[in-house]
Amino acid sequence: MQAIEIKDDSRISRNVGMLANDIGAETVMMNPEAGRYFGMNKTGSYIWKQLVTSMTFADLCAQLSANFNIPEQQCKDETRPFIAEMAKETILLVS
Repeated sequence: MQAIEIKDDSRISRNVGMLANDIGAETVMMNPEAGRYFGMNKTGSYIWKQLVTSMTFADLCAQLSANFNIPEQQCKDETRPFIAEMAKETILLVS
């Protein structure tokens, strides 16, 4: 499978086919098509909740940076691989 490139203007959205439920500060989800379960920590759960409507990667990182009080470039560097992995698992969609 080809690597998914995440640019600042890439639009990120949820896969509406995912089943998700919050358990404390974490989110547990299932992809019924693949029969796979996933768990997201506090940061991953925050990202999932922000993507109730699609947004660009840059906008998402601006929100993360403000919420978690980290530099925006650090946020991009740390979030880009997570988004790519979630897209590879079809949890998130990137366009």
